[in-house]
Amino acid sequence: MDLESLKIEHATDGVGPHLYEEICDAVRLAIHHGHYPASYSPYGRWDNPTFDDLTQEWLVEKLLRNNHLSYLLIRNNTVETFRFGLRQSFCQFLIGQRKRNALQNLFRRSADLLEADARFHCFQGGKRAQSRWGLTAWKGPELFAGDDHELRVLQQLIPGPKVIRYRPDARKLSPILSDADLADFIARLMDAVGRTVSLAHITDALKWRFGLIDAEPLSLDEPVAGEDGTFTRADSVAHSAPSPEDQVVRSETAGRIIMELTPRQRQVLVARTEIDSTYAGIATRLDCSKSTVENEIKAGWDLIRSRTDGDDEATEVHDQILELLDAERPASSPAGM
Repeated sequence: MDLESLKIEHATDGVGPHLYEEICDAVRLAIHHGHYPASYSPYGRWDNPTFDDLTQEWLVEKLLRNNHLSYLLIRNNTVETFRFGLRQSFCQFLIGQRKRNALQNLFRRSADLLEADARFHCFQGGKRAQSRWGLTAWKGPELFAGDDHELRVLQQLIPGPKVIRYRPDARKLSPILSDADLADFIARLMDAVGRTVSLAHITDALKWRFGLIDAEPLSLDEPVAGEDGTFTRADSVAHSAPSPEDQVVRSETAGRIIMELTPRQRQVLVARTEIDSTYAGIATRLDCSKSTVENEIKAGWDLIRSRTDGDDEATEVHDQILELLDAERPASSPAGM
């Protein structure tokens, strides 16, 4: 079925049989080609019931509730690009649904402590995971350019904090250690390194310190077997999904951009995702000219692109912006209002 027929089906039936088939196919292809391990499954396995449950949850929580299906149908010009957009949307949903592990929790807590604790100073700004931090007392420090091995050795020399662990079946995300002990560990790590480090460096040291390694180190040249019997280089599999750091950075980027968007820009970006939206229709709803709508959409996208690296990241941040704006909108309000 071509894209125009799918648009008509969506306008008439919401999610008709052909569109639902496309959605189901997107789930299976995304999981298959993304080489996602069973740990990404809510049930620890990949089977038809799991596919069905994830399809329904994705359809309700993102494609329909956030008008993302309408947006994908409008945004794409061919059925092939629409299918690619569906798979990308599901991958983002799958990653977002994965339960945060202890290391991800430590990453977020460390980021907050770096900004809140007076002992730490940001010597080189940028994206949150790549900003360079050190001790406030330092004057003109150099950047740390060592490797992972050096970090592993240095963290072993630091006196150990008191570790808090819950029993394995506890339904909570283990904090591993208190905020005070975590901040002390970061300060001692910086003192041991003697040069400014990034949040990614700190997270790597924490990973080794607290035994949060999920698997043995893997050569990026080593072939990884896929479910279809083919082999893929490990480096392509490793970069097939955003890292926890990237997810946090993009979410924060989306939040900051929303603060910079004008109220009208927020309205037109959301209204543009509706299946029956046109510039003229949006202009009528917002009581402005068609050219104003065009300019506001362009200005919104220009702002997003100026805060992101490349079209792929811009698109992902744009999608997160729409999700955040939709979450803020009262349930009884029409989209974009």
